[in-house]
Parts: sequence; C-alpha cells; structure tokens
Amino acid sequence: MIAMPRSVLAELDAGERPAARASTKYMETFQLSRPALGGTDIVTYANGAGDLDLYTIGTGGEIYRLRRGEKSMAPYDDTDLHIRGRQLFLYTSGTEGSDTPNIMTLGDSGQLSLAEYQATTSSYYQRETKPRDAGETIRQFRGARGITGNVYINVMLDVPGEDYGLLANNFFKPGTSEWAGPVWAPVMGPGGTQAQVKSIAMVANSAVQSAIFAIGKDNSVLFSETSDRTSALRTLGPKKATALYVVADANDRLAIFAVEQGTGKLLLKKEKKYQSGTVKQFDDWIQVDPPQSVPLTEIYASVTFDDLLQVFGIGTDGRLWRAGQAPGSGRSADPVWQTLFPLGNEIPSDPGSKATIFTVGRDRAGYAEAYTVSAAGDLTRFWQSPTSRQWFDQRIDLLRQDNDMVPVETHALEVVVLDEDGMPLSFAPVSIQASFLITLFVDGRSYRCSQLNRVAAQTGPGGKLVIYQQATALAAATIYIETPGTLAGTPIVVEPNLQLQEKLAALSVADIKNAKDAAGNYLLPAEYRSSDEYAQSLQQITQASMEIAGQRETRAARVVYHTVSRRKAARGFDPRLDLRAMSGTAWSIDFTSGFPQYQPMTLAQVADWKGERLAAMRASAANDDGAKVAGFLGIDWGDVWNGIKNAANFVIDGLTKIVVEIIDGIGRVLFEIAGKVFEAIIEFVQQAFDFVQGVWNWLKVKLRQLFEWLAFLFNLGDFQRMAEAVEHNTRVLLDFTAAGVDHVKDMILSGIDTLKESLQSVVDTMIDELNKDDNPTYDQFSSQQEMTDNQAYEMEHNLFANAYEQNGGKADERGGSGAVSLMSSSALSSSLDGLIAMMEDLANNFQFGDGKEAFNEALTFFTAIGDDPNNALNLLMSGVIKLMESVALFALDAAKGVIATLMDLVREVVESFRDVLFSEWEIPVLSQLYKFFTGRSLSIRVSQIASWLVAIPATLIYKLATGKAPFPDEASLDAYKNYVTVDWVKSKFGMTTDKQVLFDSTSEKVVAGVSLGIYAAAMVVRIFTDGLTGFLSSTGAIPDQGSKVPEGLKNYSKSWTPKGKNLAGLAAVLMRYVTTFATMPWLIRPGSPAPSCPAGDPGFAGVIWICQVIAGPTRGLLILAFPGGKARTYTAELTITLWGFANIGMISWNYAASPKKDKLAKLGLSRALTNVIPGQATRFLFVPDIQEATYYIPAIIGEALIVVGNLGSAGVAVWELTEVVKDE
Repeated sequence: MIAMPRSVLAELDAGERPAARASTKYMETFQLSRPALGGTDIVTYANGAGDLDLYTIGTGGEIYRLRRGEKSMAPYDDTDLHIRGRQLFLYTSGTEGSDTPNIMTLGDSGQLSLAEYQATTSSYYQRETKPRDAGETIRQFRGARGITGNVYINVMLDVPGEDYGLLANNFFKPGTSEWAGPVWAPVMGPGGTQAQVKSIAMVANSAVQSAIFAIGKDNSVLFSETSDRTSALRTLGPKKATALYVVADANDRLAIFAVEQGTGKLLLKKEKKYQSGTVKQFDDWIQVDPPQSVPLTEIYASVTFDDLLQVFGIGTDGRLWRAGQAPGSGRSADPVWQTLFPLGNEIPSDPGSKATIFTVGRDRAGYAEAYTVSAAGDLTRFWQSPTSRQWFDQRIDLLRQDNDMVPVETHALEVVVLDEDGMPLSFAPVSIQASFLITLFVDGRSYRCSQLNRVAAQTGPGGKLVIYQQATALAAATIYIETPGTLAGTPIVVEPNLQLQEKLAALSVADIKNAKDAAGNYLLPAEYRSSDEYAQSLQQITQASMEIAGQRETRAARVVYHTVSRRKAARGFDPRLDLRAMSGTAWSIDFTSGFPQYQPMTLAQVADWKGERLAAMRASAANDDGAKVAGFLGIDWGDVWNGIKNAANFVIDGLTKIVVEIIDGIGRVLFEIAGKVFEAIIEFVQQAFDFVQGVWNWLKVKLRQLFEWLAFLFNLGDFQRMAEAVEHNTRVLLDFTAAGVDHVKDMILSGIDTLKESLQSVVDTMIDELNKDDNPTYDQFSSQQEMTDNQAYEMEHNLFANAYEQNGGKADERGGSGAVSLMSSSALSSSLDGLIAMMEDLANNFQFGDGKEAFNEALTFFTAIGDDPNNALNLLMSGVIKLMESVALFALDAAKGVIATLMDLVREVVESFRDVLFSEWEIPVLSQLYKFFTGRSLSIRVSQIASWLVAIPATLIYKLATGKAPFPDEASLDAYKNYVTVDWVKSKFGMTTDKQVLFDSTSEKVVAGVSLGIYAAAMVVRIFTDGLTGFLSSTGAIPDQGSKVPEGLKNYSKSWTPKGKNLAGLAAVLMRYVTTFATMPWLIRPGSPAPSCPAGDPGFAGVIWICQVIAGPTRGLLILAFPGGKARTYTAELTITLWGFANIGMISWNYAASPKKDKLAKLGLSRALTNVIPGQATRFLFVPDIQEATYYIPAIIGEALIVVGNLGSAGVAVWELTEVVKDE
C-alpha cells in the first residue's frame, strides 16, 4: 500500500500531518557484486570528494585503486593502474588532484619508481627514479611532503645479511625529475655516524610533515624533527621497541606508539603540551594499559571521529586488540586511556614479507576506518559507529561482470513519501542521512551515507524510495529522511529494524528450540533442546532486549506511518532512546553454567553485586602491582560484542556475567570478564540488538545462521512456478480471444444499441443505489475494503517490480527483431491500416469534433477542484456516473463501427502483434534477477516481464490467505496448466471444445484463489505501470522553453530512453491482459453461466468481460503499431477513455438490473469500477496538450485516481480471496 489508509488518517491528532510510510523487512536481496581481493598491502588516501580511496598491491605486484562508486551498482569501483611495485607513498603537489595522486613505489630491483598521472592519456606513466649516482638497494622507504612542497624520501639502505639498514634521505621538487643531491645523503644517528635502523616511520596522518622516526639497531626509538641531509637522530628515552607508529592528535601534538621489546607492551610517548627551547620535547614513556595481558607484534593508530586517539594492536595470538581514549571527567581534563581489549578479528600476514595486512585511515569528514583481509582473502572494511560505539565489518564489494547475482543479507526499507492528505508525493526531492557511516543502496544505486554524508534522492511516480543496507549485524543504522513536508531540524526517523524487532519480541520457546539455518541444521545443540529451560532463557533475554529497543515513539511493526507536527518539532530531534519509563529495571545474563541464563534482578541486588565486584577488583589490583582502582573499567560498547562475535579467547573464556540496570532513564551495562568489570552505557536502539546477537554468537552461532533463521529467504521455485502460471494465462487468453469474440459478436453489437436506449434509466438507478450508501466520494467508494497493513505488506519489497521501476528506462531489445521493429513496421495489412485510421479519427473526433462537448465536460469535472489535485478524490461517485452518461453516449454512438471492425479483425490483430508480446528484452538488474531465479539467459520476454512483476506478491498474498504456496511443486503447476486451457474457457462460453473438459470443484476453488491473488498483485503493480505510461504521455509535448512541467517529472521522463518508453507501453498492455484474464467470471466465480443477455442476467458478466478483452488490452496492442509520438499517445489515451466510460455504463447497467445486491455484489462493483475509472475512463487526463495551461495538474490528478482506485480494487480482491479459501 503506497498511501496512508483513510482509517489511519482519520485517527491523527490535531496538527499532525502525514509524512511517510515505512515498510521494513529483514530479507534476502540480490546484487551484482564480487569481493575485492586483498593482495599483500593496503594504503588509504583521501580523494577529491574526501572519501578514502584504497590502493592495493596484488600478489604479483600489480597496483589497483578501489574507489567508492557514488550512484553506481556496487559500493566500489576498481581500476588497474597498470603500474607495479611494493610499498606505497602517495602525494599531491598541486598540479595533480587527489583523485590521481603521484605514486612512489619500491621496484623489484630495490630502486624507487615514480608513477605520475597523464591527463592526455588518462593513465599513469611509471619510471625509475633515484639520485644521479645512487645505486644502493633500498629495503624500506618512507616519504612526506614538506611545508615548502618538496618531497622528502627517507630510505633504509640494505645491509646484506643483517636485520638493519643504513638510514639516508634526499628530496626533489614536484614536477621535476632532478633530486637535490647526487646520492642518498646519510642521516646521522645519536653517535654521530650514519644511523643503523631496523625500520623507519613518519607521521601517518599528516600530509605535510618533515619529522622522521626509526627503530635503531639496538631497538632504541630514534627521532629527528627534520628530514634532510642535516638531520640527526636522537634517542627518545631508554625504552626499546620492536614496532612503531606515529600520529598527530587533534591538537597537532605528536603521539608515538611503540611495542616494547621483550614484553610486547603498548607504550606511548606524547609531545609535551607546552614547549620550551628549540628542541621538541616529549613526555615520558607510559604503558597505555599496565595490566595488558597479551603481547603485541604490530600497532596502528588513528584519530577517531570525536578527535580522540585509538590504537589497534596485533597480538601474538594473531587477533586484533584495541585501546581507545575516552573524554576526561573534567571540562578541560585530558582524555584517559581505556583498557587494551580484544576485538578478536583475525588479522592475516603477507606470506612473503610476514607483514601484517592491515591499515587505518580517516576521511575528510572525520570518520576513521580500518581495512584488513579476511581469512578467505577478501578485502574487508572495519569501522565503529561514533554514536552507538558498535563495531562493524563489511566486505569490499565490486561490480561483477558475469551477470551472476549473489544473495545479500539485507535490512530492506521501502519509504513512500506522503503529502498532507496521505497520498504519495511523486518526484519529491528527499535528503537521506544515517546514524553512522554506512553504504546505502537507494533505488538500486550505491551511496556513502552518514550524519555528515547526505544522499540526495527523488521519489518515483508512486512516491517511493527503496533503501537497502547490508545486514552486517542484527541492527541496522537508523535512517533520517527530510522531505518537502518535514520541518527544519526534525527529520523523519526511520528504524529499518522494526519488522525484525517485532519478530524477535514475539518469538516463542518452540520457535527458538526449532530454529534452523538454511541447510536445516538446528542452531541449538541437542543437549539444549532436551528441555525448555534453555530456549526460555534465550526468549527472556530477547524479550528484555526488545523492550529496551521499544523505548521510542515509533512502535515496533513492519509497517509504520510517520507524521510531522509542530508539537514534535518543539521537542527537538534526539535519536537516543528514552529509557525513563524503564527506570528501576534490572536483569542479568549469567554464563557460568556454560549456557547464557537470564536472571531477573532488583536494583538492590545489582548494588550488592557491584559492591562485591569492585572490592574484589581492588583486592586483586593491590596484590598485583599496588595500583588503585577507583571504579569499574570504561569500555566502548562494541568492544565486548565484537570480541564475542570473533570468539576472542579472553572474552569467551572470561565472560561470566552481563548486568543491565536502568536508573533515572540511564541504562548501564556491566560486563564481568576475567575478574574485571567493564562498564558501558546503552543509549541507542541498535545496542539492544547486540544482546540477542551476542548470546547466540557466544553459543558459536554466526550472524549468517541467525539471518537464515530470522530473515525472509526466497523459495525460488515457488515464485518461478507462479510466474509460469501467469504467463500461461496470457497465452490462453490470446489463443482464446478470436474464437470467443466470434461467438458473442452479435450479442455485443445488439447490446450496444440496447445500452444506448437504457442509459438514462441506468444512471438514475445507479445514483439511487449510491444514495442508499450516503452518496460516497470516489475515495470512500474505493476504500470499502481496505487491505490491512499485513496484507499490503505482502505486496511490497517486490524485487522484480523495484528493478523494473529503477532500470526499465534503460531497457534494450535483444537482436532488434521483436517489439520495436514490429511496432514501427509499415507492412500491416490494408484492413489493419484502415482500422488504425478509424481509431485515430475516433480520438480526434472525441477531443475536437462531435465529442468535444463531452470531452470538455469530463475535463472540467475532474479539474475544477482548485489547486490541490487530491480534491479529485472527494468527487462524488454519483457525479462520475452522471458524467458517464454523456461520454458513453458519444462513445457508443461513434465507436460502434470501430468496435465492430475490431471484432472482425481481432484474430488478425492478435496474430500480427502476438510476437510483440513475446519479444525478448534485456533490462539491467531485472534480467540478472530473472537469470538467477530461473537459471536461464538474460533475455526475458515481455510476457515474462509482466508475469515476474506479479509473481512475488501474488505468491505471498496467497500464502498469507491459505498458509501454503499456490504451486508448491511442479505437479501442482502442471495440474493448473492442464486444467486452465483454451478448451476450459470455451466450455465456460458454451462453445464446442477440441477435447473433453472435466470439471473439478476443488480445482475450481484453487483456480479462483490463484486468480484473485494474481489480480490483487497486478493491480498494485499497475499503480506504477499505468502511472508511468500516464506521465510519459503527459510529457509528450513539452515545449523547448518556458515549460511549466515540474522539474522532477521532466527529469524522470527524460531518464526513459525511446526503447524504454516502448517497453513501458508493452508492459502496460501485458499487465492489462493479466488483470483482465484474472477477472474472468468463471475463474473467480466458479459456476458462472455462459455469456448471455440482457443486463442483470448472471451471464452478462461474461459479455462485459469479452468486451474488455477486445476494447481494453487488445485495442492497446493494436495501437502499439502507431509510429511513436503524439499520434500514438492521443489515440491510445482517448480511445481507452471512450471504452472506459462505455465499460462503466455496461457494469452499471448490469448491477442496476441485477436483483442481487448483497455485500459480494457491491464489492464486486467496487472492484470493477475502481479498476475502470482510473485505468480507462480518466486516461484522457494524461493527453499532452492539456498539461501546459494547467501546470500538469490533470496528470497529477490521474495519478492520484490510479493510486486510490487500484488499491481499492486490490483490497476487494484480497477480501474475496480470503472468502474463497475459508472452507479449504
């Protein structure tokens, strides 16, 4: 459902206005992605947009650049730079941009190579570079740009057979090939001789610098403030080190991190805050975490988003450890260091050099990120949310070129932007932000999104945006959305977790005991399924966690309606949880039994426990080193959970208890690990999900297994079989049409004359009937049987429909031998040429000739509503019926000859254009989805496009109603195909069949249910396909200058290529065939008699139906033969309008004359009219030449009528479906 239901709208508080509808789903989606391989080294570099580019070295020395692809189909684009080397130094000097920096590398020969970007060839040119007389082999080098622009290179020259080298340097001016000196100038050590060093370092996060650091031959830490031939290193204190990393903090003070020789302890030496004299001064060495338990081998440091320092260390256990600063307790207090804690990520090393493959970087917005390589060799991004403090890791994905989709775990979100009347806002500008840095896919394109990185988007014809984020955790980032209706500073806050939260909160003990992954393996081992106590404990932990997550204004539901009001705006924007209602809550998770056990607690019990644990910590510290323990240890929220996720021994083996307490609205969580208690704060909804994921991770259940249990996974066979059934229906209808028309032709033509004579009395009777129901508006009439949110939900998250909406404009015909060629062919028979001319004359006569008065009356009726197009929804249905009289009189009079000719030629029309409907196309993403679901090629027939647009929602709405798939196996599909045949339809018509037809009441009920499910799904899909063709029609005559067309509509229309527009017409015709077949009286009303007259007779519905087949989609099929442009547009929209009003007349005539007017009959009338009015009768609102003078309001009215009418018609069909299957 893409609008706010009238029932919801009526319940809004005074001052509240609709803003958006959000539908969330934890589900499997599919992308054209492949992992980026890590290689042997990674370096980050901020590009022109401020994002971090990754430069990687392949196993053969090839250098690649990976860059975030904004608006691309994959998160990253990779470029082979066609240069080689090992060790990388990147810099810019002013002549080149940071998108294409100069790249200095170390070649296989032990000499430097410089690669410079050549704009003329759009490629890098690489050459060896060195001082003129230098020939020594270089083991390691570091580079930096000086303040003057000079590029300083420090090298460690190889000393064969030794573990140290000789330190030297030189420099050159960018843009030149000349070094300042002819040799590598020696850098003097503390003893006055050339420095002998084991490794060298420079300030990692400063683009302009000159200081040099080194580990000497004796493992002393050496430093020089300058990096030139006059440099001399001095020793920084007595400590010895095996690894070194230097950064400048937010105040530009140097921070030197080192790994102490012999102990592996993490050391820190800071530049003094206040300097005196000419020599840079440093504080004494300190241990960052004196009780550090695991020796480190390598270290990497960076500045975090909030300008604090953090350092990552690789332990001797091969795992990632981290220590970070926290703000000091006083306003001007220095930050304090937290405990070195195991994050647990396994960090591989380059087999050749034994160097750790890990790097850190910080983008221009301030977000710190780390990159490493997974055990599988995939390049992985690792980062922390600066708000929730959670850690996330995500594979770096590139676009794959083999067209093979891969499944992706996804938090899916569909947002429909609403206007103040609760209607979708087409082509609306939208700004999107996220609570922390993530990759978002918005309408199929990748973006970098955060609180600082906005994504600018625009809704489509239905006001919808599709937003995906990869499910790297149970929790998803919160999305903040600003629309034309939101107030300044108060975006809509959308939680993509809500459907998952709703599901988790409702889990039963049986659900947890029987939890399985996709392979059918139980998540809980057998010993924990032997009784309910284990699953019950997990249930209690889950429910308690979801209670915390639920402490916000938005309730946990798969569908949520967001509103705006000044009252909400006055409260201000605060994304944090409001836990005041839970004050006094306390509980814990005890791990000492070997299984996470939920334990309710009181605040008094928590206080006692805290006192005991603090006393024990103080006693332990006194015994160890006499250190004083002031309180519990601070820790970032995500550190513990990441350690659990990665099975870090310190955490898994040492975790004994997690305690939660909420006092005065502040949530504190205490982790007892290895005799120490760590304290963190819970403030954000995402943190609540960590309890659930964490206890399962502790039980060695991976996130992927949780996803396979909790998420929606596609049963490909179910949807493929439904698609085949829908396409089968289309083939049956086309094969039957000619024979069926011949059978009832005389009946139809005589009926036209009778209807003309009876029209006045029909109108009077219908108005009397409407008055009995308080003379409803179009909106009220359409909303008689609204779909529930659960029903509408099954129509959403439709992968194929979304792919078509996002990429249909780029469609291309395969081989050029199908639709486009047939549609532009001049080789039609003279009879069809004559019929086309008749239809064009009819359209012209309606707008400009004998029908002009009726046309103008219709236009005035729907547009004389003021400036708000939504006012058209308040037009009375009695007015629509009255209008029908004048338009239908013209239609029945002027069109009778066209209808007769069309019936005579219907066989030729179908045979001439049948191939058009089965021509093959390729549509980006949709074709790849089709290939994935079916195992076939990328080519997809137009008929298959329509069937796949419908397949997913039709299957799911049927499952919701019946509890089972419509076609659970091939046998059930074969049974359907063998039952619903041309002979079956002929038998319903009372015609002679080629084969004997046997009727089965059970099969008839299944057929009815399937048909109603298909119809409901197709009507929802037609909101887009009908709206699309309408908007494309309306923009068919935009003047070159001074157009009043809304900018969003103009840009959207231009995004559809000529071939895409042709396909849009074809798909719309196919969708009309789908809905027409699905409403065949004998399908949805088993036992209906053969077509018969007069109106009111039970068989008259069959007459109306066959007329719809002829004058609806078959007429549309013929019009596709028109050359593209205005002639086709006008003829298509005006002839369908005439048929629409005639169709309303026939439907009304039949209802008025019928003695049966029970609920089923009334809702059947509603289903029919809410299809015909927007889908046929009011299509004249999209003709181009009435748009400019009215600022395109008619087209916007037409879209509003489609939305409300199609939803109303689908709602009735869903109700009918539930009624049909009640007795099964």
